[in-house]
Amino acid sequence: MSFLSVFKAVSAQLNKAAKTLDDKIDTFASSVSDEIISSFNIDNEHKNEIIEIIKGKFSILFENEKRKTTNGFMVFCNEKRKEVSELEKEKNPNIKPTEISKVLGGMWKELSQEDRNHYNSIASDKKDKPEEKKEPVKEKEVCQFD
Repeated sequence: MSFLSVFKAVSAQLNKAAKTLDDKIDTFASSVSDEIISSFNIDNEHKNEIIEIIKGKFSILFENEKRKTTNGFMVFCNEKRKEVSELEKEKNPNIKPTEISKVLGGMWKELSQEDRNHYNSIASDKKDKPEEKKEPVKEKEVCQFD
């Protein structure tokens, strides 16, 4: 067996484990949010907010994880994602985030080299600047349902 095939197999297993972990965190956050909603008589419309707060607590596990550097495509996606998402959701309200990413990828491919260079220069400017550390959010500011 070649190194590349072993590497691909290990990589696939790691991706599968990460997906399983993400799914378990999603399931856990959903069930805890249901408990919070029923225990404190909170409107169900706040469920997504509660889930995001719970998932945010898990970010501590990955806090020391080294972040990948941003590239021009990522800058482009961050700038256009909301706009594309709204347009695509008008056509198909059940569209998945992966489909929106595919649309963004197609838009990136259609960009001129000049426009791509613009986004790449923004990304390289971000690489040169040291990241500002964000102040941790205090518990009272995060939890809106006291």
